[in-house]
Amino acid sequence: MAIHNNEKTFFGFWPADDNYCSLDSITLDDNGHPDEVTKSELKGTLLDQESNDWQIIVSKDYMFLLHLKSLEDPLNSEREHNKSCEIYQLSLGSTKQIKCQYIEAINALYFLIFSSCFTGRGNYFLHDFSEVTIWQCLRVMYSSDNAPLRRIQFGRGTKKELSRTGLCIEEKSIGFMKIEPNIFKDAIHYWDIIFQQRIVRLASVGTKIISEHRLESYNLSVVLAWFEIENWIMDFTRALGIRTSRTKSNGEFYYFGIKDIIDGFPTGTTISNLASELHIVREIRNNIAHSGSMPSHDESIKAIKMFMQMFNIRSGLNLSVDLHRTPSSGM
Repeated sequence: MAIHNNEKTFFGFWPADDNYCSLDSITLDDNGHPDEVTKSELKGTLLDQESNDWQIIVSKDYMFLLHLKSLEDPLNSEREHNKSCEIYQLSLGSTKQIKCQYIEAINALYFLIFSSCFTGRGNYFLHDFSEVTIWQCLRVMYSSDNAPLRRIQFGRGTKKELSRTGLCIEEKSIGFMKIEPNIFKDAIHYWDIIFQQRIVRLASVGTKIISEHRLESYNLSVVLAWFEIENWIMDFTRALGIRTSRTKSNGEFYYFGIKDIIDGFPTGTTISNLASELHIVREIRNNIAHSGSMPSHDESIKAIKMFMQMFNIRSGLNLSVDLHRTPSSGM
């Protein structure tokens, strides 16, 4: 397969489930599959925004596609190398490291889409929100004039992918539910901000934390949230020169625990103002680590709310997320 330097690599995923699409309806062929006109419409572009560092395309079936410009040259170099190798046909055209960077970025974008649903609005279309893995992603090649050329499905052929290619979509001929485009536009605006501030990884962890919370793995959601909160506190200690140790009488260093570090911040600083809430989350985490206790739904919410406060302070945004229990239909 020839690789052309004017092509662009996008990693894509569908944030919404199969019931959502910007088309009013589809037209089926004699086999019950979408006809060629409908397939072309599903691939059409709903939104296309670009900066010097990235490009995001949202197709009309609500597939989100992300292109990171800094990663294209390394990918092309690998492809050129692979063309002369016997294993080329088995290659996915990207190194493991680059795939991981894309998955991290996609999860950050997903976190912002989820937040956009509940920041100034209450839209619950992401009822199946969960961490994105390689199994939910596609690699799509676009031409220089933004026409989709070909794609590779990394996953196992999920129902969503099958329905989008027309193998089980006949029930949707009567129409789809639509998503307010401003949800996506706001999320892309938030993405631009966190990308410039280099906190993409932090937003990606936000998806993992909320995903575990929605799966009721509250010990994981609390521990992950506290890990990032404590990192943030330690960043402040370095920035403000807060002491984290002292010399004992015998000349040895004594390192303060996180409780003492929090209490050591001067009055009026961010950490001092949040000290009481930070200690509550710290104690919830300690009960997991030292007593093996399982936190409750409400305790997990407290940890995530503190994580969101930290994220908003770092980003300058004012994002909200929904933390209600995930509805269940039973077994």
